Amino acid sequence: YVDVVFVNLLTLPRDFLIGGATGIASLGLSADFLSDDRAARGGVIRVRSQYSGFGGTTQRGHVFTVTAATMCHEFGHVLGLPDLFDQSSVTADGQLDPVEDSAGIGKWGLMGLGTLGWGVEDGPNAFSAWSLAELGWLGIDNDRLDVVTDSRTGVILEPLDRGGRVLKIPLTLDEYFLVENRQSFASFYNRNIPGGGLLVWHVDERADNDEERHKQVDLVCADGLFSDRGFPGDMPDPVVGGDNLDFWARHTAYAADH
Repeated sequence: YVDVVFVNLLTLPRDFLIGGATGIASLGLSADFLSDDRAARGGVIRVRSQYSGFGGTTQRGHVFTVTAATMCHEFGHVLGLPDLFDQSSVTADGQLDPVEDSAGIGKWGLMGLGTLGWGVEDGPNAFSAWSLAELGWLGIDNDRLDVVTDSRTGVILEPLDRGGRVLKIPLTLDEYFLVENRQSFASFYNRNIPGGGLLVWHVDERADNDEERHKQVDLVCADGLFSDRGFPGDMPDPVVGGDNLDFWARHTAYAADH
C-alpha cells in the first residue's frame, strides 16, 4: 500500500479540505485502487479505500522551506516518530499559555518546532539524537550510541554530524540522558543554530511531550528552569550568546525575568 502522498498546489480547489488540518477529502473509493506499479513482494501497489493510519495534515501560506520541512516532519511520522512539541500548547480560545504549556524540544529537532528553522526560511532543522536513535540511524545499527555504565574521565565527543558518538547515561530502565555534540559547521541542517556545544537530552519513555513538566524527550535548560511555550528557542543576544534550551548556554535577559 502507498504509505504517504504529498500534494503541493498553487491554489486550493473548492471542497478540497475535510476540515481544519484533517487532510484531503475522501477519495470516495469503494474498493482499493490498484496502480500499474509492481509491488516488491508481488502483486501491484495499492491505495487503500478506507482511512487508515495517522491521517493527514494541511497548511497554507508558508514559504517554500517550511513546506519542504513540514513534509520531512510528516515523513518522520511515517517512519514511526512522534511529535516532540507540546500538542496541547494552544488554549481553548486559541491563545498560547506560556506559563502552563511548553515548546517540547523547541527548534532543536525536526519533530519539535524544527520545521520553522532558526529564521523561518532556513529549515528544516536536524533530527534530535533521540530521533536518530529511535530510527537506528546512529551509525550501523546504532553502533555510535555509547551506553555509559561506569565512571569516565577525559571523554571527547566529536560533532554528531561528523561521525561522533552519542552518550547514553541510564538512570532507570526507562529513563536516561543522551549527550551529543552539535556544531553549526558539521551539517547544513545545523548551520544556523544559536551556538555549538553539548546538548543534554532527558528521556523518559513512559511519558509523552504533552506532559509539560515531565516530557518524554526534553532538552535540559541551561538556566535549570521549565522551558515554557513563550521561549521555544529564540535567537539570543549575539553578545551574550547561547540559548536557554542549550544545557551549557545562558540567556541573561530571559533568566533575569524568571
